[in-house]
Amino acid sequence: MRLKHLKIKYLFLMVLAGICSGAPKAWAVPPAENILFIYYADTTVQTCDTGSNGVATPPDNYPQAIEAAFVTALTPLASSIQTLQMHNGDNGIAGELASQYPGKTLANWCQVYDLRFLNDCNNITGAGIQADDVTNADMALYRTYLSQGGSLFMQGEHHDFYQRNNGILQFVNTVAVSPVISTICSTSICADVNTGNPYTDLNPFTANYGFNTIYNNLVGAAAITTVFGGGIPIANYGSGLPLITIGSLSTSGTSGGLMMAWLGAGALNAPYSAGKLITSFETNAWATPAYESASANLALQNVYAELAGCVHYTVTKTFATSPLCVGASSSFTICANNTSASAAIVNYSISDTIATCLTYNSSNTSIATSGTGNASAGAAGTLYWWTFPSIAAGSSACVTVNFTAANTTCP
Repeated sequence: MRLKHLKIKYLFLMVLAGICSGAPKAWAVPPAENILFIYYADTTVQTCDTGSNGVATPPDNYPQAIEAAFVTALTPLASSIQTLQMHNGDNGIAGELASQYPGKTLANWCQVYDLRFLNDCNNITGAGIQADDVTNADMALYRTYLSQGGSLFMQGEHHDFYQRNNGILQFVNTVAVSPVISTICSTSICADVNTGNPYTDLNPFTANYGFNTIYNNLVGAAAITTVFGGGIPIANYGSGLPLITIGSLSTSGTSGGLMMAWLGAGALNAPYSAGKLITSFETNAWATPAYESASANLALQNVYAELAGCVHYTVTKTFATSPLCVGASSSFTICANNTSASAAIVNYSISDTIATCLTYNSSNTSIATSGTGNASAGAAGTLYWWTFPSIAAGSSACVTVNFTAANTTCP
């Protein structure tokens, strides 16, 4: 008699200790990591989703000014900064990624900053595609990146940039434990707006996720200056938390989150809780020289610190024989593969419930463990686990489990 196909009869679980639970580590100096800036590189035209060009007269360098502001802030911290240049007519990032970085995925970078922003497409909305859209294909790439432990920053703006904000917040709502709910825009999810032109945002840096002290000490920092700054109303945060607040949002009549974060379990659903996500709804504070401040620059460095602690991995499970007969012995192997270019994964546990239709015989690991164990048998089977003190960058830790097929009654 043959067992049912074992590959789909029970699940395996990986637990990564100390990475995404609670507040991130406060850094004396955050680790130097490789990061990717995705930004709009054309200065001559911005074609909006209506098919028409935007409202400004070329050349328009504002999209590049945003990227330049992040380069200035983060160059002292990052080990390397690479750019993915987007161009007029691009439909999502996949094509440019394949062209500019053949053979690479987002997992090749510890932090990814999606800074695409077409400032000329203000108050324009249609059914077409514009180069700063977060497309469904982008969302799939970003979900995979988060599930592999990636750290993602997404730049938006105030409510009139419908396409950009709607894409960002739709993506947030595909990964967040609780969604951002906003009725400010009738046909899209969008941020609210503070109509100050400019607006002095006093003492806006919060202690959420330790943001105001995670690297630079921003406690009591005077202000940042915004221009029509965007924000998520305080009642609509969902499972996100504000890192930077803004007051007097015009539609909701409340304060809100100018910069929001979803870091790990409790904020993001599994498997995306392996990663970190931050969004911003203001650009002038970083990108307009007249309004830039020391506090704004330090805040961007604290964003980097929040996203630091590079952990990228994949997990595979393979069976030596499947299906097999009752009474026959076989094995399966689970491997955790550290795909980071520079960072080790510490205190990583692989666990697996050995179903009641199988008899556990023994196991062996490819590298030394710091502990193994098993729980009491339950209705579904017995949970076994193996903890590895460290998996080096570019290396794997594997567990091979030897078992015998005991019966055909798999839960």
